[in-house]
Amino acid sequence: MALTEKSCLWIRLTLYVLFIVSYAVGVFVFIKQFKNYWAASGFLLACVLIALTALMHIVPAETLCRRFSPGSKSRVLFQLVVLAGTLGFFGVAMYLLARGLMLRQRWTGESYFCSFIAFANAAKWCFFIGYRLHKVRVAADAVEEKLAEEKMNLFEDLQDGFFTEEKKAIV
Repeated sequence: MALTEKSCLWIRLTLYVLFIVSYAVGVFVFIKQFKNYWAASGFLLACVLIALTALMHIVPAETLCRRFSPGSKSRVLFQLVVLAGTLGFFGVAMYLLARGLMLRQRWTGESYFCSFIAFANAAKWCFFIGYRLHKVRVAADAVEEKLAEEKMNLFEDLQDGFFTEEKKAIV
């Protein structure tokens, strides 16, 4: 039994909502029980980034192609911001891991290791935002190929051999 694209989207959105709920519970646990504000902020950022990833999947690919056309400045700027965010969150995660190792902490709720996990998750979800837009590029290339084929089909019905060179020049 093959799943339709719409049912896959609903399954994906359900999983995203479950991730958001579980990370939000983690935010409250790290604030109330452990007073670990680094971990709470990392998981809160992950919740926001999961919501943005879900939004990127809700928006149709054609709309994303129009808004962020391949090679446009807006697409390049968006991808640069996502890349900087991913690398920034990953850098903070590595700092927190190193800090936990330097202090020889145990894996407890108060340790920097939980904060490392939180910011690594934030980096992961930031990457998925950019990956969604990257996958849309394939759809845009297919649209361009389809338009080129339609242009060729426009001139196939012409009987006159005079325009054969011009047909090739137009396409």
